[in-house]
Amino acid sequence: MKTNLILTILLLLGDWYILNQIFNAPILLCILLILILIFIGNIEEHITVRINQAIRLDQMPVNSYSMFYRQVIEDIDFPYSGIHCYYLDDDVIGVTHYGLHTIVVTKGMLKLFDEDALRACISHECGHIYNCDMVFSQVVSLNILALIFFILLFYSGMMAFLFIMMIILVILGSFSFTTYFAGSLFVKFLKWFMKSMQSLLMGLNNLILKFYMTRRDYEADQYAVLMDEDNRSGLIHYLNRYEANSNKRVKKLEDNRG
Repeated sequence: MKTNLILTILLLLGDWYILNQIFNAPILLCILLILILIFIGNIEEHITVRINQAIRLDQMPVNSYSMFYRQVIEDIDFPYSGIHCYYLDDDVIGVTHYGLHTIVVTKGMLKLFDEDALRACISHECGHIYNCDMVFSQVVSLNILALIFFILLFYSGMMAFLFIMMIILVILGSFSFTTYFAGSLFVKFLKWFMKSMQSLLMGLNNLILKFYMTRRDYEADQYAVLMDEDNRSGLIHYLNRYEANSNKRVKKLEDNRG
């Protein structure tokens, strides 16, 4: 938890320093970054839940799914109060988390009626929440998107500049085929540069998050095991049956068995 919070704060301080060098508005930038952190840590999860039309557990109709769900979470010692469990009407088997307060279990997961697997997966998501994994990954993605935005801004500025220069040349009577040809080549280069940089940054974002979340999955597995040693077998069972490409996680869980 401390590592992710420190990395998040350092990254935001770096953002503040760079933006302050550009805009020279330290107080305004501090307020903006604080609002962004609040949004990522708190508000975003509520928006995501609403968009996905997830239902909070205490608002679920009484049926076999809700009764099973309640029975399982009664045995879980959540890292802190204020964590809410939601139900998503989706046949995909899965358990996920949003922000620092929300865990979502799908209908597909509940249909298995596998108590050990569900408890282990919820405990695993508790590990992600406790370690603030979502907050750090969102700040990284936000920085990548900011870079893409500045590239698009640069591209738009250059296009506007070329358009104004073309009008000036036409007015002065200096516009020629050579000028048009050179301008067209430059515009094509700008488009290629923009698309290349955008693809590079998006690929870099995916690569960083894939590597980062793989490492954080190991940590979340260990947190689940610390919560309850029985979660080890529950996770191994779930990963072997329902999650592809999880051999490394399974091996790590088995190797760390006491």
